[in-house]
Amino acid sequence: MKILQINKFYYRRGGAENHFLDLCELLENHGEKVVPFAMKHPKNLPTVYNKNFVSNIDLEKVGISSMLKSGRIFYSLEAKRKISKLINREKPDIAHAHLIYHQLSPSILVALKKKKVPVVMTLSDWKLICPNYLLFTEGKICTRCKNKKYRQAWEHCCSDNSCWKSAVIAAEAYFHHARGYYENLIDLFVAPSEFVKDMFVDFGWPAEKIIVLPYFLSPSIERIGEPRAAPKNPRFAYLGRLEEVKGVQELVESWIVQNIPYDLDIYGDGSLMPTLKIILERSSQKNIFLHGFVDRDEVNKKIAKEITALIAPSIYYETFGLITIEAWAKGVPILANNCGVLAELVKKSGAGLLFDVKNGNDLLEKIKKIQGRVYRERAVKYMETHHQADEYYKQIMGVYNSLLSRK
Repeated sequence: MKILQINKFYYRRGGAENHFLDLCELLENHGEKVVPFAMKHPKNLPTVYNKNFVSNIDLEKVGISSMLKSGRIFYSLEAKRKISKLINREKPDIAHAHLIYHQLSPSILVALKKKKVPVVMTLSDWKLICPNYLLFTEGKICTRCKNKKYRQAWEHCCSDNSCWKSAVIAAEAYFHHARGYYENLIDLFVAPSEFVKDMFVDFGWPAEKIIVLPYFLSPSIERIGEPRAAPKNPRFAYLGRLEEVKGVQELVESWIVQNIPYDLDIYGDGSLMPTLKIILERSSQKNIFLHGFVDRDEVNKKIAKEITALIAPSIYYETFGLITIEAWAKGVPILANNCGVLAELVKKSGAGLLFDVKNGNDLLEKIKKIQGRVYRERAVKYMETHHQADEYYKQIMGVYNSLLSRK
């Protein structure tokens, strides 16, 4: 089968890109033909299809106003033209979209529908129900845009605290949903968790168009067969973007206030890095280490050998949490803030504990408790029967074939 895999970024940038690229590799390893479509970028992985990608635009540097002037954020004529040429030449059987907003836009869906190519879309974030992607604003979870009340984004300046940017993304949401691009041009949505499906259904999306298919663990990441002993000296780690919604600032502040005696490694980068550096410079706590961005493989090796437990303090609703299953594959348990899909995963597996990120006493108590061997055993046992790559391949191919049979 020839499958058009679409994502605006073609390099490992975050969990969504990791899943997208892992899926491309999984399909190719099973003999399927994968044709990628993305945006040109200096960090892109090498591919012969790069010449078909749309021109690069850095939203953080150029600004949303420039994108608005070009019309690209609403409807990219360039993306539509280039994907049309790609479809004509490659004649894909099916298309699988991931993140397409802004840099690509739903104009590509119009081209796919015109060529009668069935489209599947993975719900990797909340963009289709929340203009700012996050369901989070003013320091807390937010569902004000339910029932398509996207003006709330502008009224609460929920995009970088900029009323101008927020007005643009609110207008974008009104335009796209009024035209029914996502509702009418996508044949089936894939939610990575029950939590994501339930949230979309609660926002009015039809349950029959959403299937649940949790992410798989890449075969390139080691799964251990027997639980290893925890490190002799307890050590904990956070891995992810350094942004407000990730709860990492609350984690660091609790670590300092509670004077937690164990080392905390923080891997990742983001807008909170300067703030965290200031907090640590002013603190007498010397066991918190900011490592910045570290390659995925290198981090996984460190987690396997050096970490007692991974801490996931997100204060917004994650859609999955790929790093969670990567840690469990090595028998490393998870301490997760009791919020959204991470709570769903921890409860299902038993391979970790939930805590209240705003309650330092609770964090300290759970840190002591999770050092027991039982959580490492549960992690290994859970991963023996869950998130298998071959099983995911069978299920996603079943999805593709069911849509082709309708065609």
